[in-house]
Amino acid sequence: ILLRWRRKVWPVRFTEEENQLISILSKEIKDKFDIDFPLAREFQEGILRFDMSYRIFRKVLENKRPKKVFLVVSYGLVSPLIKAAKDLGIETIELQHGTFSDFHLGYSFPDRQEPLDYFPDQFWVWNDFWKGMCALPIKPEKIVIYSFKYFDDQRRKFPIKKVSDQIVIISQGAIGHKLADIILKNADDLTKYRIKYKLHPGEYGNWRTNVSLVQLSRYPNVQLLTDNTVPLYQLFSESKFLIGVFSTAVFEGMDFGCELILVDLPGIEYMTNMIAQGKAKLLKDRTRIIDIIEGAPYADPIADNK
Repeated sequence: ILLRWRRKVWPVRFTEEENQLISILSKEIKDKFDIDFPLAREFQEGILRFDMSYRIFRKVLENKRPKKVFLVVSYGLVSPLIKAAKDLGIETIELQHGTFSDFHLGYSFPDRQEPLDYFPDQFWVWNDFWKGMCALPIKPEKIVIYSFKYFDDQRRKFPIKKVSDQIVIISQGAIGHKLADIILKNADDLTKYRIKYKLHPGEYGNWRTNVSLVQLSRYPNVQLLTDNTVPLYQLFSESKFLIGVFSTAVFEGMDFGCELILVDLPGIEYMTNMIAQGKAKLLKDRTRIIDIIEGAPYADPIADNK
């Protein structure tokens, strides 16, 4: 209702220069993706929503006068809140909620020298490892270590007791089929290992449509975990090896002391820093999982590509 009223009373109008820029961007989208995207309309709607949200957030902040505003995800819908808080001199702090890297559009600003209007004043990360994951648009002293409290609590509940022949595999919906194909290709080499194959919750109901998963489920040493009966952190505490791609769970497994093997599938670019720091090994087409696990000479794929 407010948006409809705002459209009628104060419609968004672009300057001639802005219209020219929108036309150039629209043409670029059309040329690259063959899509007629209504860019002007999207900008108008976005500006209207931002303006209305900003006014509401500012009124709330003026009324409550908090000293700090804590955020979980700063990019997107809460940018008007950040702007309102900054205009009122209220400090904004984001708590890390998941993975980020040089490829994350919400956090990586490698060429920006000036402060970013809609980024929080501070960013609290889980540990020192995350400080160097990408070029955040704030000064280094504004990146503060504040551990993942839920994770800390869970780690106390599941003390590390490694089973030397246990492998946990972390699946993800985006790459689930390809990951299963690769594990199946290596399955005959791993028959003496206990494999706990943890599906993503989004895969619980349809895993039987994945031919490779069905075949893997027939191996006596493979247990497909198709629900949440076995806690994820229990798997990390007892598994010596962890195989995955770019899930946040990979980082949690690292903190449980798992030896990490990352599969070269879409999304692996998020883990470049982890591999470069020697915290994980990369499984490429020419590499067998068994060779990595049993200590065969390992060719550094990053060095190879230099």
